[in-house]
Amino acid sequence: MEIDNRWIADYDKATEIIKSEIKKTLPKFELVEENLKRRTSYYYLDFKYQNMILEIGGDRGYIMFYLKVDEIPVSLPKENIRFKDLEVASENNFVIFIGLLKEYFEKKKLI
Repeated sequence: MEIDNRWIADYDKATEIIKSEIKKTLPKFELVEENLKRRTSYYYLDFKYQNMILEIGGDRGYIMFYLKVDEIPVSLPKENIRFKDLEVASENNFVIFIGLLKEYFEKKKLI
């Protein structure tokens, strides 16, 4: 799958993709919060597994993601430069992000 920094995913489609990809790729993570502010371009979903909190969503068309391990923020682009290439909240970029995240967790032996 290729990075897509041109086309923003529809709000409903984006949240559906995030939920289904997390369930498929990182099944131990549980959805704990949804901030789905309709009529705005800001939304996110929070997932949790053990001592890790993952927030993923979109903000004005850009992909946003945060990871905390033991309540300490992790700079994912410093861990893998490929995270930095994901700019737009597109369908492909959400799928790619979750795949990269799984690679990171496996490398660090967090899952």
